[in-house]
Amino acid sequence: MRTLALFSFALTFFFGACLSPKSDSKSPLTVDGEPDFTAYDTLAKANTDSLLNQIHQEINEAGPPRKIPYTVYDPTDTIYFWTLENETARISLELNVPDGINWPVFYLHRGNLVYIRYRYYLDAPEDSSARESKIYFDNNHIVYCEERSIQLESGGIPGSLRAMDFAVSTRSVEEIEADYKDIWQIVLQEMDKYKDLPGYMEKFKQE
Repeated sequence: MRTLALFSFALTFFFGACLSPKSDSKSPLTVDGEPDFTAYDTLAKANTDSLLNQIHQEINEAGPPRKIPYTVYDPTDTIYFWTLENETARISLELNVPDGINWPVFYLHRGNLVYIRYRYYLDAPEDSSARESKIYFDNNHIVYCEERSIQLESGGIPGSLRAMDFAVSTRSVEEIEADYKDIWQIVLQEMDKYKDLPGYMEKFKQE
């Protein structure tokens, strides 16, 4: 059942809809120090979506990704990455942790994080659920996030999440960051270990 769920998950969420952002994108308003995602500039979002589409086109032309094995949890776990011109990169790691799957995809442009697509599937006796987040950045800070999630029966297929609509996230920036930040550090450490970490990504490493 786990293999079936993983296969369905991979097929369901292979590439997101995605697009040259303008450098004058507006940061969102804040409420109690947190970004007000409901006030985010829709033009800035459209610019990032346009950049993501452009990155995907360049990836298709660049050929297969480079690969780094990461077998701490599962022998099939692998970091896939493309590094392109303009300090642009797309990096993913599907991490088969006990009772679930964490699958973030990181997008960088001009040396900065611009977008993360994060997918999570939990299949534990006390909870079975799936969530997908689209996280937008400006100057490496989260400025917008929209999400969809679903509760599943035990052993349920996460592909059913496709039927759900995205909604503006009600979680805090700290909660959103907690989803991916440890995996981001794993990616950076492994790329560095294999001498594949571009210089423009060094600034993201934590000691």
